[in-house]
Amino acid sequence: MRKSHPLSKSFDCSFFGSGCSYSINYYSGQFSKGPVATETFTFDSSLKRPASVTNLVFGCGTSNGGLYPPQVNGILGMDKKPTSLPRQLGASIKYRFSYCLSPTAASYVRFGDEAVIRTRNGQRTPIIETTNKRSASNYALPLMDLSINGRRLGARFPEGIYIDSGSSMSLLETSAFIVVKNSLIGYFARFRDVKRYAGPMVSESYVCFQYTGAQPSLPAMGFHFNGAEMAVPPQNLFFFTHGNVFCLAALESKSISILGAFQQRNFRFVFDLQQKMLSFAAEDCSKDFQLGV
Repeated sequence: MRKSHPLSKSFDCSFFGSGCSYSINYYSGQFSKGPVATETFTFDSSLKRPASVTNLVFGCGTSNGGLYPPQVNGILGMDKKPTSLPRQLGASIKYRFSYCLSPTAASYVRFGDEAVIRTRNGQRTPIIETTNKRSASNYALPLMDLSINGRRLGARFPEGIYIDSGSSMSLLETSAFIVVKNSLIGYFARFRDVKRYAGPMVSESYVCFQYTGAQPSLPAMGFHFNGAEMAVPPQNLFFFTHGNVFCLAALESKSISILGAFQQRNFRFVFDLQQKMLSFAAEDCSKDFQLGV
């Protein structure tokens, strides 16, 4: 891509002769560097014919590092930056896209008129900008509180929470994480056969428990947004490791809160970049392929 391109200001254009380069570091430790180019991209489409997009700007990773799954050949940028795919597609997709993550089947990104909530139980909350510069490019949501098993915790999120499908598990800023941990300890204290677990098979970063009798009833977690409430079921809140050990699928962070992919499973999220709104609803995402692709 040449320096004269309208999006060249988003890249370093001092190398590669008259071209531009990019360098990106992800929160989970991966990085990618290389030249920037333009190309025609062709996608499968629900219109029963391929959809082509010309002059799409993308980065060609010539230096990549970190833990990438072997089947991953690239990362689709879906944030608020001008170089992201939805921002480049713009009016042609009505500035809307959606996804529905399934734990058992392929997931699809839908655009434009197909990026809708198809059930009557949809809710929505604004996409906000905060004093954190991260909110200029990522999707921050006004999270007001959390609840465990229906009991509000009084957690506070002055900078909101970021929704990020690229983060496998959620992160909670220290004060909120401690409140959640203490609430879970109190919840499981009612079960005689459930104890806190810390051992060599699980990182000490996780809040884990072990049961010796029947499996206890696991609680749900409520995310209470401005104008909307998201009830995360137990299967999206805990993961099982070994020997009747289960752990909270969230980690502590000193600086940021993120709603990760594990908690997003079987919810459809619709991002409206023009109205700056996020809509969501529970959905069986394993059936997403039946909707037309």
